[in-house]
Amino acid sequence: MALHPANEHLGYSELDRERFLDEPAKRKGRTEFARDRARIIHSFALRRLAAKTQVAVPWASDFPRTRLSHSLECAQVGREIGAALGADPDLLESACLAHDLGHPPFGHNG
Repeated sequence: MALHPANEHLGYSELDRERFLDEPAKRKGRTEFARDRARIIHSFALRRLAAKTQVAVPWASDFPRTRLSHSLECAQVGREIGAALGADPDLLESACLAHDLGHPPFGHNG
């Protein structure tokens, strides 16, 4: 599989490339990572994070933080750090958006 030119530098080995599946582009110029990012953004699992409290301390604010707001803030920071390091910003934003998906209630350990 030929990677999009913007992703050639990402350090995939030949073995990694053998596992990739070709997926025809729906829109020219859109990378595989951009498509993955869109899938996460439009997912029910990401929207469901809006109903989960991230941090609740009574002295911090009258507005509770949710795992969704935390993930969105994480994604913005990750995208900028990734761009500064030369990594694919869509890949890093996707990882940041998805990092809390599937966690049980009451934190990482349940």
